[in-house]
Amino acid sequence: MNNNITILNTLNANTTNTNRANRQPTWAVIGQDVSSCANVDSVLSTAGIGYGVEKRPIYVPGRNGIMNPVAGQMATYEPDTDTTLGIVSEKYEIVPSSRAFAFMDNIEGIKFVTAGRTYNGMDYIIGELTEFEVLGDKFTLFVIAQNSYNGRFDIKATICPLRIVCQNQFSGAFRKSENVVSIRHSSLFDIRATALDTLAAEANSVNALNDFANSCVNAKVSASDVESVIKYLFPLSEGIKERQRDNIMAKRHAFRAAYDMDDNANFRGTVWGLVNAYTDYTTHATMRNSKDMGKQSDRQFMSVTFDTNMLMYMVNMANALAH
Repeated sequence: MNNNITILNTLNANTTNTNRANRQPTWAVIGQDVSSCANVDSVLSTAGIGYGVEKRPIYVPGRNGIMNPVAGQMATYEPDTDTTLGIVSEKYEIVPSSRAFAFMDNIEGIKFVTAGRTYNGMDYIIGELTEFEVLGDKFTLFVIAQNSYNGRFDIKATICPLRIVCQNQFSGAFRKSENVVSIRHSSLFDIRATALDTLAAEANSVNALNDFANSCVNAKVSASDVESVIKYLFPLSEGIKERQRDNIMAKRHAFRAAYDMDDNANFRGTVWGLVNAYTDYTTHATMRNSKDMGKQSDRQFMSVTFDTNMLMYMVNMANALAH
C-alpha cells in the first residue's frame, strides 16, 4: 500500500448514503477539466502538456575550465517553458504525448474527462466510455493513458471500470484480459504501439470483467477467511512501534468497514465481496492533512490506477481459501 496514504477510523459500517454520494474517483481532484475537447491535440493544449520536448547533452566542468559532455546521458528539455524535465540515457527516445495518446482518438464514443501532469512528471489523459452492468451493478468504463519525458514512466494505457454506486476503481481486475499496455520509450514505439490500437478496439468489451466477477462471486469465503485476507493485506510485525501498529489496525478497520458497507451486502461471503471492499478501500483512502495534498492526490491516483499487484495477490489468496 502507498505509505503516503493514511486510513482513518472515520470510515465505518454505518457510513450513510449521503457520504457514499460524496465519494469520488481518484482523478476528481487532479488535473484539468478537458470535457469540452474533441480530440487528443485539443486535450493536450487545454491541459498545458502539449509542448515540444528535446534531448540535450549534459555538460560538466573539466580541466582548464573546459565543459565536457556526460557520456551516455542526456537531459530532456521543454524549450517553450525553459524547463528541464529529467535525465535519461542517450538511447532514450522521446515519444510526444500527441503520438503516445493518439490511439484514444480511435476509440468510438470517447468523452475526454481530465488531463494533466503529476508532480513527478507523468502526463495523463482520462477518457470516459460506455455504461454497463456487472452482477446487477452499474459501471462506467474509462480509458486512462500515461506518458512522461523523464525516464521514470513507460507509456502506458489501461481500461478502468468505475463502479457507479460507490465510485470504486476496478483497475487491474482482469485476470484473463490484457487490459494494461506498457511500452518503453524506444525506437520500437511505432511497432509496439499496435498494442494500444488493440486495447482501443477492446475498450468497449465488458466480457472480461463479467467473467472475472462471475468467477469471484461463485467463490465462497467464510468470516475467518475474510480475517485471514485482511491480516495478509495488513500484517503486524513483531517489534513495531505503537504508532505503526495503530496505523495498521486503522487500515484493517477501514477494510472491514468497506466490506460491511450496505452496497456490498449481496456479495459478502464471496471473493467478489472482497474485491469490492479492496477497491472501495484503495479508491477512497483518506489522506493526511498537509501542505502536500496535491502530491498526495497524485500519488493516490497513480497507485490506484497503475499499481494493481496487491489486488491480484488478495484475489489469489481469497480463491485459495474459498469453499
